[in-house]
Amino acid sequence: MTPYRCEKPRRRRYALLFAAATLALLQGCATVSTTADRAPARNVAAFAKLYGVVRYFYPGDAARTIDWERFAVAGVAQASASKSSDELLRALRTLFAPIAPHVQILAIEDAFADGTPDRGEQRVAWLHRGLGVDVYRQPEATYLSLRIGRAPPDDAAAQARDLIERFPQAVAAATQPDRVAAFELGEGLKARVPLSLSATEAATPEDAEAVDALRERLRATDLDASLTAVRAADVVVIWNVLRHFYPYWQETRVDWDAVLEPAIAEAFTDGERAAHKKTLKRLVARIVDGHGQVDDTVLRGRRRWLPIGVAPAGGDFVVNASGIPERVAVGDVVRRIDGIDAHRWFADTRAQISGSAQWKAWMAADTFATGEENASVTLQLDGVHGEHEVVLAFDRPSPAAEKRPPPIAEIASGVWYVDLERASMSDVTPKLTALAQAKATIFDLRGYPTDAGFGVLPHLIDAPERDRWMRTPIRIAPYDEPVAFERYGWDLDPKPPHFAGRRYVLQDGRALSYAESVLGYFTDLKLATTIGAASAGANGNVNMFTTPGGFTVRFTGMRVTWHDGIGSLHGIGIAPDIAVEQTAQAWREGRDLALERALALAAREGR
Repeated sequence: MTPYRCEKPRRRRYALLFAAATLALLQGCATVSTTADRAPARNVAAFAKLYGVVRYFYPGDAARTIDWERFAVAGVAQASASKSSDELLRALRTLFAPIAPHVQILAIEDAFADGTPDRGEQRVAWLHRGLGVDVYRQPEATYLSLRIGRAPPDDAAAQARDLIERFPQAVAAATQPDRVAAFELGEGLKARVPLSLSATEAATPEDAEAVDALRERLRATDLDASLTAVRAADVVVIWNVLRHFYPYWQETRVDWDAVLEPAIAEAFTDGERAAHKKTLKRLVARIVDGHGQVDDTVLRGRRRWLPIGVAPAGGDFVVNASGIPERVAVGDVVRRIDGIDAHRWFADTRAQISGSAQWKAWMAADTFATGEENASVTLQLDGVHGEHEVVLAFDRPSPAAEKRPPPIAEIASGVWYVDLERASMSDVTPKLTALAQAKATIFDLRGYPTDAGFGVLPHLIDAPERDRWMRTPIRIAPYDEPVAFERYGWDLDPKPPHFAGRRYVLQDGRALSYAESVLGYFTDLKLATTIGAASAGANGNVNMFTTPGGFTVRFTGMRVTWHDGIGSLHGIGIAPDIAVEQTAQAWREGRDLALERALALAAREGR
């Protein structure tokens, strides 16, 4: 087979190619083979591996002018319809040639052609700080993607200049000539994608007619997620973003390449939109990221809560809050949900949740308590009222709250309680003097803090801190480790009054993200004794993108380390100094075992 060379485009040749491909491309968007034969999924997997590298790392101008969501759908349709390796090769060349003429796609046994010699021109290449080419376009956004050698969008110009000035070595590395990504696609094919082009090479090809023709065809591509090609395209986009931009593969230890083909095959067989969403959620769950989430931008019913809440305890899910104690008591154990064994129901729900085991458990409890307005659920319960059945409606405007002390209060002589989930800094400020004079303060971090989480820390530290524990990756190539990190922290300075008494922190698997940033200060700087269970294990700013079918996907876009710059809590969480597990019996008796332990320590250590 003759190697595919980067020849000057010929309008007549492209016109014939597109005329032959148009009917298959457009008709294929409606239907994809869903037989037991895995060839369609394998073919789409080959397309997917090329799609992400070209979309996010090929620096040509023409590639920036198309609708990449619709291109994913068209590519799925055309690749899945291919009946042989040769047919797939032709399909991929037809798809990518107009927008990426310097990309080579070959049979595995053929040799790549040499690149064009460097003539000293300005180079064009991608520089990614996280992924900033999709949802995030605000000037103040954490994430930014730009092509060096091309003017950035007006709303990102200042950020782009700053990024280029602060990372000259990354810029120099990105713009080196002869930078390529060569990789196997599967199905006997391989590809070679230039990552740096001269200004001339990057410019829109002379045959703009072919690019215009592709854009017109893509405008006619349907993005209805009931179509199999759209569903598979959702997988293609999600897989690629996470493959190239997720910063925690080292911790996750999942063979992400092996996930691709089965996920595509599953998407082919999805029925209604709700089932497809579950497929995407299970895919994102594989990365073990507590921020990993899939939201539907199309079907957004009004959400309401049950009059009860549940919590994981000893392998069961136990009622921890009730607005109807005469029917459902705190401490009741959930045995069946709409006739389904509760253990099975919660196991199926956890499979759709990304993150650590402790985060999955608490999020499954949250999922249990929320539903569509006017819907109802039948529960079999066992506990205070014996075994009994109740039918409950999702009709409450907010979740049922477990019993805790007031948000900020003196709960024992000289011992203050501050619930960082409920008390804002405006609530804490009038109490600063009392807190500074207290013999002990108990901070509750079993949830997501208000601004008080950050606000109390300067009153606890003795000296300025400048730890760099957050790191946004700088990337110039697919697959590879980042070439650099943008490093920063909170840069705290002490503030009066200083809290001189002993401090205790209550924590569990509900402490995620910002909560773990606050918890990290308590633990790494040894500002308090922590009590309870491991935190969720997911920290770092969220990165976002959309899929062709209209789903928004979130994932952790930056790495967070311990304050010493070593190690990570991702997927593990922060372990407490003193482990305390809340039990069903404790819920039933109205006891908070972690809080009781803190009070006992405060009483003993304050003597």
